[in-house]
Parts: sequence; C-alpha cells; structure tokens
Amino acid sequence: SIEQEPTIELTMSQRYNRINTPRENKNGPLLSSDEDAKLIRKKLAERISNKLHALFWSTVAGFVCYYSNFFNILFSDVRVKKLWLNFAL
Repeated sequence: SIEQEPTIELTMSQRYNRINTPRENKNGPLLSSDEDAKLIRKKLAERISNKLHALFWSTVAGFVCYYSNFFNILFSDVRVKKLWLNFAL
C-alpha cells in the first residue's frame, strides 16, 4: 500500500510557528509525563521568544520612524512624488 504524507493545516495563530518534528506530531508515539513537561516548556519558551523578537523589531521600527522624521518628510517634502504616493496608499 502507498503511505500518504500527513497534511499540515495551519490556523492564524500557528502561522509563524516552527514545523512539528515527528516526536511532536499528534500521530507520533506517546510521550512520558517528563517528556510532555519538557515539550510544553519548550513550546512556551519558543512562543515567548517569538513575541519578544516581534516586540523588539516593532520598537526598532518605531524609533527609526520617529527619529528620521519619516512621516513628516513623507507627506510634506517636495521631493516626494505625490502621484505615486497617492497611488500606493
């Protein structure tokens, strides 16, 4: 018989998570309670790490926009081609 590859369905909250390894797969072998605890702790650490990285890069982007006077220049500088700016917005 031909063995089919399992399909991966992603929800909105799972879009940026790492791909499951075979041990983490729902159809994989049963894990002991210690292994379950380690797996849960690992997933929590990855989730917190993802959130902290997102916060860091969002903060950096905010500082760059603020200190470069980005929006003031974007909407009031004569060098900005208003036709293309309006088309893009």
